[in-house]
Amino acid sequence: MATKRPADLPQPDVGKPEAETLSENTSLAYERELLAARNELAQANKTLRDLNEQLGMTNRWLDGLNRELRAFYDTLPVGIFRAESSGRIVQASRRFSTLLQIDTPDNWLSSIAESHRAEAEQALRQAIMAGIPFSNRFPLAAASEIVRHIEMKAAPLPGQTTEPRVIVGVVEDVTEQVLAEAHKRQIDRQTAVSQMTGGLAHHLNNLLTVIMGNLELLGDQMPDRPALHAILGAGLSASERAAKLISRLLVYSGHSATRRDRIAVDTALRQVAPGLARSVEPRHCLICDLKAEGTVELDIQMLREALEELTANAAAAMPAGGDILLSTRIEPAPGGVVMVVISMRDQGRGMDEATLTKAREPFFTTHDVGKGIGLGLSLVDGVARIGGGQLKLHSQLGVGTTVEIHLPVVRNPEFAEPTQS
Repeated sequence: MATKRPADLPQPDVGKPEAETLSENTSLAYERELLAARNELAQANKTLRDLNEQLGMTNRWLDGLNRELRAFYDTLPVGIFRAESSGRIVQASRRFSTLLQIDTPDNWLSSIAESHRAEAEQALRQAIMAGIPFSNRFPLAAASEIVRHIEMKAAPLPGQTTEPRVIVGVVEDVTEQVLAEAHKRQIDRQTAVSQMTGGLAHHLNNLLTVIMGNLELLGDQMPDRPALHAILGAGLSASERAAKLISRLLVYSGHSATRRDRIAVDTALRQVAPGLARSVEPRHCLICDLKAEGTVELDIQMLREALEELTANAAAAMPAGGDILLSTRIEPAPGGVVMVVISMRDQGRGMDEATLTKAREPFFTTHDVGKGIGLGLSLVDGVARIGGGQLKLHSQLGVGTTVEIHLPVVRNPEFAEPTQS
């Protein structure tokens, strides 16, 4: 084996100290690590930029989706809302605010009628806390003559275990539905009352016929007892008044057997008006405004009695005096039908909603005992229905009452019969 000579062995670097050599090596290693870290950071920054760009795209997509969703919500006929356990509505669609006529959703209770605000707030809060669905109707604060109604429906979000709990729901305007239901109840009530009245009137009429017949026979059997004639006369007079009341009940029920003349309305009213004017006190003034050149089918005597009742009611509503306006007009109706409207308006006390609802029922009266039996408007209502039309009432406390008889116009008015009774 060859032996190395000293010249062949590694010679120490006599130009640099050993510590300096170690420092340079450490610096080179640090630079390499720093460079690698910079490269990793640059890659991380690039990845972050890519993620931010993707997040921005996602956010823009979500914003667009939210705008589409809100636009869709705004086209719905219902308002959408979200409420917390306190009952405070924290988010709602524009339709919600429009239906309730409010500026901000959290002010929703102010739109509810004052008499129902506590009930609405409590019902919504209890539904949230109990985690159960909620559905109820509430009237809104009156902004016009017609009280609007809303229906609130809501359900809690499933799986809620922490506070605040949330409930989501919808609000819908159900005013037309409420009015239709009330109208149907009124029609059903009137039908039931009419049927009962007709049956009762028929029975009373049969009994009265027997009573009057026997009184007349009794009078024929006692020609030599003039002292009893006055008693029989009083009995017959009372029976005749009872017969008139029964006749009015039969008219209301629609069971009255009456003739139907073809009447030129304005011509007939011009003939009736002088008698109506004489029937009231001088402090009342009957004003006529007749603009309906139409012909209807109705018994002229029945129409006269109806107008006499309306005139008496109008005068009674104005004890201090005032004007009574009798007017007519032509008005189109659904189905291509043309109606003659006979209107009687006073400037009296007027009626509230509860009184107006019952005003046409038999024996309903606001007069003191002995001053009226409550068959006036029921008679007029029956006359309108016998003529194929209807009675409409409009009234406001402190302003007055308008009663309208709507009757269909006949197609061949040239065959109208004389209106003299």
